[in-house]
Amino acid sequence: MFGSTWTPGAAPALLTDLRTGLALTRTELGLATARFYRAIGEPAPSTRIAIEAKHDLVDVIAILSCLRYGLTSIPVDPLLGPRAVAHIMDQTAPVVAILADTRTKVAQACVDMKFDPGSTDADENLMFSGSSLAMLLYTSGTTGKPKGVMFSRQQISFIVETLAGVLEYCPLTKVHSRLPLTFDYGIFQIFLAAIFDQELQLAHRLTPMESQATLVREPDESVVLPIVPRMGSALIAAAKRRREFATSVALVTSTGERLASSIADELQIVYPRARIQPMYGLTECMRVSVGPPFRGTRPDSRAVGRALPGTQVRVCDDGGRELPRGEVGEIRIRGPHVSSGYWSEEGPPDGACLGHGGGRELRSGDLGFQMLDGELCVIGRRQDGVIKHRGHRVSLHEVDAVAGELSNFGDAASIANSDRIHVFYTGPISPDKAEEHLLSALGPLYAPIIAHHLPELPVNARGKLDRAMLEHLADDSKACDNNA
Repeated sequence: MFGSTWTPGAAPALLTDLRTGLALTRTELGLATARFYRAIGEPAPSTRIAIEAKHDLVDVIAILSCLRYGLTSIPVDPLLGPRAVAHIMDQTAPVVAILADTRTKVAQACVDMKFDPGSTDADENLMFSGSSLAMLLYTSGTTGKPKGVMFSRQQISFIVETLAGVLEYCPLTKVHSRLPLTFDYGIFQIFLAAIFDQELQLAHRLTPMESQATLVREPDESVVLPIVPRMGSALIAAAKRRREFATSVALVTSTGERLASSIADELQIVYPRARIQPMYGLTECMRVSVGPPFRGTRPDSRAVGRALPGTQVRVCDDGGRELPRGEVGEIRIRGPHVSSGYWSEEGPPDGACLGHGGGRELRSGDLGFQMLDGELCVIGRRQDGVIKHRGHRVSLHEVDAVAGELSNFGDAASIANSDRIHVFYTGPISPDKAEEHLLSALGPLYAPIIAHHLPELPVNARGKLDRAMLEHLADDSKACDNNA
């Protein structure tokens, strides 16, 4: 995309696409953001810009351009189904949508437009100051539809600067990121690079084997590897197949779900120089805590460190009363980075954000406790329908909502079992067709979906859906598949 016009200079790269080999310095990235802004018509501040986030240079340029010029970016996951995308477009009504063919035209415009070398287009300050709305980051929720989490520029600045300090990021460090740019920790790798002069290596489109080869190639480098645990498992397998371990990796940060001790042990084998730091967070506040770095003996895998500076964590009972240390309850978070709420005319869903002491308090929906020394331990989520599925946060409520809207499904309910989403229904449609229709509507983010026809859904003594029975039926079907 930029190969024919950018002249490599002596300055280090700030952004590299490992699939294409294209790299931009800070000055070049400043020029590119200006070109993007002009290509979309120089919209007024606070204009909403939807961007299909395919994890390439266009995404990064578009998101940083929105930050620089006071626009509101709306990254859209390409794995979302048409129903979810339509909901996001209808709810936000973006003035500009960088989707499909529009991406190609904008990318070309970023290259072709000419600038006066003495102009301010190459301004290296990529961060727009102020409290205006910077980003709407959509995540699955309990309403059956994606919800847009609102972040201001001040909130982004706070969490980026806080994380960089806690992680002891240094300039010229390389960050090898396979995380999608619609995932909160994935998109924040862009901001960390833009503010703290780290080279962001976009590796999302690489296979685990290609990614591992890149990490091995330069053994004297200092590389940060942000992962989710399932991604870590894939890289471990690739390292074992290559029989090459990467001494370039100095830090592995893990988030998204609990980092099992077995995976942590393997990471220390394939990345022998690396310290490992587990994290805990939610989209609505990005990060809550960062565990202390460790090598060697793995501490309690439930432990995720103390609250970030400027952040307060309370563990509460169902009535909102704070519990003594050691007792299990719901984790609640306060701090400057807690989202302003959700983009909706109806306001945030009930119970998502509550006032406490004159500030915003986020109800995480996660269960945990605080140790005597203040370190936070996370046990798991409440049964609210939001789950981690193959590293992504998805909503079973959305599965149920889609099944309820499709013809011939009858009564339907879904559960998560292992790495599969099981949908039970009573209508006349065949299981194969049911799976096909659901995946078409929901998108590959929810795959695999296993459909089961039942004469009627099981209920308990109170007349409510018997989810324990559905779990049992799902286990039976898995056993039958394994014995087939």
